[in-house]
Amino acid sequence: MINYHAIAMTAVLAAFAPLTTVSAQVDDAAQQQTLLAQNHQEELHGQDSKKQKDAEHSREMEQRQDDERRQDAERQREMEHRQDAERRQEAERRRETGQRQDAEQRQDAERRRDESYRTDDAALSMAPGQIRADDLIGQKVINRNSHSDVGKVSGLIMDEDGQIDSAIIEHGGFLGFFTREVTVPWNQFEFSEDRKSIITNLDRQQIKDATAYTRD
Repeated sequence: MINYHAIAMTAVLAAFAPLTTVSAQVDDAAQQQTLLAQNHQEELHGQDSKKQKDAEHSREMEQRQDDERRQDAERQREMEHRQDAERRQEAERRRETGQRQDAEQRQDAERRRDESYRTDDAALSMAPGQIRADDLIGQKVINRNSHSDVGKVSGLIMDEDGQIDSAIIEHGGFLGFFTREVTVPWNQFEFSEDRKSIITNLDRQQIKDATAYTRD
């Protein structure tokens, strides 16, 4: 007996066999397309990542360059500040040196004046015989501090050894009248630098209060 059912099944399978092959080919093509799409996507992703990395590296380089420029500018400012401070210190040292030299010069000048005064005092008190009376009589007496005229020398009083003991100072009066003479110790006087007047520390009141001189 012929098995019609088996024959039918065989015929059906034979009819659908080409369709199965086509479906498999379609599936393979789809898988390849999917793989290509995935590869393309990964390639694009890789390119984006590289671009991002390049951009990040570029930003880092720019940031580092900016930092270096700022550091250079800061170092330059610090150097300029230091140079300015050094110049100010040098100027201050020069001013101090100049002031010190001026002070020393003034002190030297003062010492020379004092030595000159002491020399004049020594000449007057130690060797009066070398001074002409005519050089003293009539000379004005000037107060050292006020530079005012406090009288004039009208005579000299000598001691037993022939040394000048006192000066007779004429003061006061008006137009040569009503003047008064007093005696003042010679050590109260010294010559001026131009030797045209006599210098004393006594003022007018002290001259006025000195011992009156009466001519015999």
